[in-house]
Amino acid sequence: MNKLILIGNGFDLAHRINTSYNHFIEAYFKNIYGKSLNPNKYSDSLIEVLSPFPNSLVNPVEASKSTYSDFFYHDNVNFDIKSDFFRSLLETRKLENWVDIEDLLFNEIFNLINFEKKQIDIKRIKKLNHDFEYLKKKLIEYLKEITIDLKVVADQRYLDKFLSGIKNLNKDSITFLNFNYTNTINVYIDKCHEFFEKQVDSEILSSRIKRINIHGNLYEENNLPIFGIGDEHHDKYKAIKEFKDIYSILRNSKSFWYQRNNNYKDLMRVLNAKPNCKVEIYGHACGLSDRTLLKNIFEHKSVYTIELFHFGGLDGYVKQSYDIWRHFDDSQAYRTKLVSYKEENEMPQITEVIK
Repeated sequence: MNKLILIGNGFDLAHRINTSYNHFIEAYFKNIYGKSLNPNKYSDSLIEVLSPFPNSLVNPVEASKSTYSDFFYHDNVNFDIKSDFFRSLLETRKLENWVDIEDLLFNEIFNLINFEKKQIDIKRIKKLNHDFEYLKKKLIEYLKEITIDLKVVADQRYLDKFLSGIKNLNKDSITFLNFNYTNTINVYIDKCHEFFEKQVDSEILSSRIKRINIHGNLYEENNLPIFGIGDEHHDKYKAIKEFKDIYSILRNSKSFWYQRNNNYKDLMRVLNAKPNCKVEIYGHACGLSDRTLLKNIFEHKSVYTIELFHFGGLDGYVKQSYDIWRHFDDSQAYRTKLVSYKEENEMPQITEVIK
């Protein structure tokens, strides 16, 4: 059996690591709150605090505010949002209590293009990308801060799932396709190596148990984090070939960032060289921000089955199955490849993390 195991942000969250966009936004506001207490003002590329905080809101928790971001939604706080993109992010998050920053970037960019009249507001698109890149910088800083001294304890339940069906490394293989910027999966890769080290030599181990950090890594200078839009199959995306200044429009497109290293090519080599490949999904939402990549995986001729390890029982499985379907042109192939719901495929939630 050849496995391609997709590791998404839900895998980090299952290990009690606060890596979601919501965690990041909350930390960003907490930092603003702390810095603005003295001298009662704060300013960066996205936001400016213009006056002291009302006495009733000096401490959000004591003022019955559940989060620091709630504090900044309060009508009495005198602050200025400098970025249209950041304002849209906050408004979307307030309405839905969640926001996918990459999806929002896609929508905001293409809302500034009039395809019928062949008109584009390139000045606002450049500002949009600039603000997005500032957020990316802050996100990377945040992730480095919360993971620098983190020690993850491998959970046997995950290890058993990863190794299930792998009997002989002379024939079988495991490739971990890590979409996260963190190294959480590394502890499990080490355990996989330990499991087989007495059966095969180290050279076979390294060739049969691989990791591809498809979106880069926080700590590798030659593999910087990739963060942006990733749905080149959208009709609007295809239509922008007719416009000038493509770089300004697509400077944060994953498709072009994939060309800056060999990760994507390594993935394609795995798929092309491994017939009868089983895909397993752990914690990846399979949203449209990764459509370019996921479509190539799911529809690849070598992939014969896709097994979803879900969170939230049947409802969680069904919701995610819709997202997986959006990456298929052939609905019959989707129905054939996707493994039916299994209660035992609930993703384990870790209770112990050593820091």
